[in-house]
This record gives sequence, structure tokens and C-alpha cells, in this order.
Amino acid sequence: MSRQYNREILTVEQAAEMLQAHRTMIYKLIESGDLKASRVGRKYFRISRNALIRFCEAGHDHKREKTA
Repeated sequence: MSRQYNREILTVEQAAEMLQAHRTMIYKLIESGDLKASRVGRKYFRISRNALIRFCEAGHDHKREKTA
């Protein structure tokens, strides 16, 4: 189910849907500093559309490498 988000500020769930990723991955990206977000209250984050676009344009590749 694809939705059109015309908002400037997105929830973690909305950002995850736009990137076709799980929300856990979005939280990891926020924690690592790769995706900028603002904390709202104690446990909620909001992500600007521009931050999401910059993240995508930067071409981050978060595939895990296997170690022997």
C-alpha cells in the first residue's frame, strides 16, 4: 500500500514507507547520525522531507558485510 505524503515533516513510519524499509532501520539511521531527525517528547522522532531527500541523494549503502 503506497501513500502520497505531501507533508514537510514525516513520522518514522512514513519515512520507512517512503524508503521501503522497516522502521527499525530508520531508527538505526537516526541513531547513527546518517539521517537527521528531531526528537518530539521522550520517544518520538520527526524527519523533515529535506533530510530524507539529502539522505537518499548521499547514496548511503547500509548493507551489512559478512565477516569470516
